[in-house]
Amino acid sequence: TDTSKLTYADVNKTTWQAQVIAKAVELNIVSTENKNFRPNDNISRAEALKILIGASWVKVSETTTSSFADVTVAWMKPYTETAKNLGIVSGQMVNWKLVFRPTASITRAEVAKIVVETTELK
Repeated sequence: TDTSKLTYADVNKTTWQAQVIAKAVELNIVSTENKNFRPNDNISRAEALKILIGASWVKVSETTTSSFADVTVAWMKPYTETAKNLGIVSGQMVNWKLVFRPTASITRAEVAKIVVETTELK
């Protein structure tokens, strides 16, 4: 994969990460709208869900509403709603409200569950 076109300021184009990120950009799995990719940071639950849903080629809902009380950012809503409607995620009840915790870091176990659930859709 050609890494020369990567525009993220924090991605060294000679690392193994650059090739993976460049391929994800090429396949429209990740966006180039942000200046930084943050390759060494923890990933949030919403960010991971977006990447995993995108990589599974699931048609994403165009909704502007959310079943989750704590999903208020516009770009998150279609991914979390699609995942909820497909049974990939369910959320949890906190103070009588359904929440997703979109900005919390995701665990390996949660990623594994999403991967299994999305691969079983096909």
